[in-house]
Amino acid sequence: MADGESGDPALPTCNACGALDGDDVPKAQSLHAGSKPPAPRFPATGLPLIVIHGADDGLIPDAFPARPGA
Repeated sequence: MADGESGDPALPTCNACGALDGDDVPKAQSLHAGSKPPAPRFPATGLPLIVIHGADDGLIPDAFPARPGA
């Protein structure tokens, strides 16, 4: 195809989605800003920090069990 058109009706949409990958398009910047994970925050000063975990979450390695001899 000499004119560069593929005849695929989905090509413009694919090209638009591909443009969202870069940071030079304002819509891409907005998309990236909205999809960043939230940053963890510590509780206010004076409040306790409580960590609740289970046996299978990996917070306590198997080499250091809570039960002696386990």
